[in-house]
Amino acid sequence: MSCRRKAAAGKDTMKKAGYAWFRIKNYMKEKLHSGHRFLTDESGMGTVELILIIVVLIGLVIIFKKQLTSLVNTIFETITSKSNDVLG
Repeated sequence: MSCRRKAAAGKDTMKKAGYAWFRIKNYMKEKLHSGHRFLTDESGMGTVELILIIVVLIGLVIIFKKQLTSLVNTIFETITSKSNDVLG
């Protein structure tokens, strides 16, 4: 192989290596950017917050079931007796 051919082959190899490095670098940038987008995405946060609030409310109802039942019964008994007093 002549010196010119070796030099041309070397340049060609360097171009291929440079292109490969360029592709790898762009691939890594894109993956890093998509990871950042994933970590900062808040599109589903409203749904998650709503579900957590519902779970907490259900838990409170289960914990204070007896107290809530007696409170509601007392309120309805008072309403019934007061309405009976007004009606007759």
